[in-house]
Amino acid sequence: MPTTTLWTATNRWTAATGRHKRTSDMAKHRSAAGDAEAKFQQAVRAFQKGDFRHAQKIVQRLEKAVGPAPALTHLRGFIDLELGNLPAAIKALKASRSAMPTDVNVVNALGSALRRSGDAAAAVEQFRLAADMAPGRADILANLGNALGAAADRNAAVEAYIRALQINPAMTEVRRNLVTDLLAVGAYARAAAELGRLLAEDPDDTWALLVLAEEDAVNFRYDDARRRYARVLELDPGNADARLGLADMAVASGRPRDAAREYTAVTRSPDGPPGPAASRVMCLNYLPETTPRDLRAAGAEWERRYALRTVNARPRSGHGDAMRVGVLSGKLGWHPCGQFLLPFLAEVDPGRLQVELFAKDVKAHQHVDLLRARAARWHDVSHLPAADTLDLLVSRELDVLISATGFEEGSLLPLFTARPAPVQVVGFAHFGTTGLSSMDAILADRFHIPPGAEDGYAEQVVRLPDSYITYAPPSYLPDLAETRASGARPLTFGCFNALAKLCDETLALWARVLDASPGSRLILKAGPLADEAVRRDLARRFRAAGGDPDRLDLRGGSPHGQLLDTYNEIDLALDPLAYSGGLTTLESLWMGVPVVTLPGETFARRHSLSHLSVSGLDMFVARDADDYLRIATTFPDVMKAAGLDRAGVRGAMKRSPISDGRAYADALADALEGAAAGR
Repeated sequence: MPTTTLWTATNRWTAATGRHKRTSDMAKHRSAAGDAEAKFQQAVRAFQKGDFRHAQKIVQRLEKAVGPAPALTHLRGFIDLELGNLPAAIKALKASRSAMPTDVNVVNALGSALRRSGDAAAAVEQFRLAADMAPGRADILANLGNALGAAADRNAAVEAYIRALQINPAMTEVRRNLVTDLLAVGAYARAAAELGRLLAEDPDDTWALLVLAEEDAVNFRYDDARRRYARVLELDPGNADARLGLADMAVASGRPRDAAREYTAVTRSPDGPPGPAASRVMCLNYLPETTPRDLRAAGAEWERRYALRTVNARPRSGHGDAMRVGVLSGKLGWHPCGQFLLPFLAEVDPGRLQVELFAKDVKAHQHVDLLRARAARWHDVSHLPAADTLDLLVSRELDVLISATGFEEGSLLPLFTARPAPVQVVGFAHFGTTGLSSMDAILADRFHIPPGAEDGYAEQVVRLPDSYITYAPPSYLPDLAETRASGARPLTFGCFNALAKLCDETLALWARVLDASPGSRLILKAGPLADEAVRRDLARRFRAAGGDPDRLDLRGGSPHGQLLDTYNEIDLALDPLAYSGGLTTLESLWMGVPVVTLPGETFARRHSLSHLSVSGLDMFVARDADDYLRIATTFPDVMKAAGLDRAGVRGAMKRSPISDGRAYADALADALEGAAAGR
């Protein structure tokens, strides 16, 4: 805030602009200055107390009384910035910068307004200027780091944060942002060193302990993760993040029912965060008894509890004939979301759709670089509070906003309840209805949501002509092994799906498959299987389901190319019952390995049905458990009857509509234009 009085600032402005008054006019103006000055100081005090609406009303009255004055314009710019009126704030702050070019606070505030409006490049320019004007201001360097991160230059952001911390090492939030960005760019050793500094200053820093625990869990160092989470709970028995982390590990370890109970316990607090409750809804998809109506009801209950106040979506202001579509997600990288988006972005007609990606906490990966390059615009919202993210979404004047994963991202889903866009859609890597009244449409196909099943969905069902997604395999797709000759050796089955999908009913059916196939074995491959306790638990569950654990080949994770090559050891992939393979099924088919599936009622239980049917491989879709058993145990005969070998299965994928990114992009553009026209 400026210390200049209204009268002094007005005189400076009139002198600078050459708008001199006659002596009599100046005297008259001076006689009224006392009252105006008192009102101005009243507005300043209201601003300093956080009563921005009151300050705004005083400034508006003063502007009518005394006309344009730089101090009023300056104060109005700050008020509009606090109220989220970003276009007005930018206009006022630009005028103030012209009138007061040496006021570093104006430049800094203008940078903040530009960043929140989504113009990260312009924000970086202002913060660099402010940093040059006041090189000892750590807060400005921190703002520069945030803007550089938003501009997708996280390496430069790291350097800005380091400079800020050299000036003021006590800026804990800046050090946390530094750690976040170091992890995002893959500088794990430097991130660990910064976390070490935080813990050296305070061994009980729960934020640092939680970050280390999350990194341990992501890398399947479950013993270390459990130890750190336990320490956090010793320090803070009610810590929701630690309990949530342990519940997430239970899901990954194949214990979604246990996790669902923990999520429920965490959300009992009336002021609890929305994330655990969203994870509970997500977890319901792994339970075989869950129905689409259960999911719709759970989503509606979540919305009643966590919905935000509705914001005013800004109408289009003439940005051409192309629709402006936003995708908000933290999965814009090496995740099914990113992999399904990439071929769509490669083929979408920019004259019809301008697709902007809003990314949160996305870690460095070649896939991220490709997505950023193909998007019309990339916004990094990692360090933005929810309110600022909403401001950004509204300022972009989106026609459609897409939730890529629904309840998988419980920290982002509340933003959709505020309705920052006139049309909101769930699509790409979703697993069913959100149950939200604020979500207008769900992308589907005739296999995922057949006619007559709409009552399980809160959204309008938008069925694309073929598949609800498009997919292109990686360039390093391995060569295919030779097709196994009938009777040459015992069958080798496999499943590379997440362990959370392996419910007890699935294990019991697989035990029947192995029992009916003498000498056969089952390769299960998933990252958590690197943990000995997880392997023991899965073997115990398989025995309880009637299977012989000695016929299981349990393997941990591996680089993606090696994982794909492992399909060459497998004859037939077995699809789980409670939650069908999505991307996993597509990878199996591209490696020439068919997938036997038994579709269920929910959206998540019908992924493989859709992929197989669209690709002309529906002979592997079972009618019931006995038919699943028949297809699995007579697999060589099924292949022979269909005239298929591994190369034939891959060929079916090459010809599949799933692989036609251009047709998919056109169909999705039609669907989104239709959804927007219907509003």
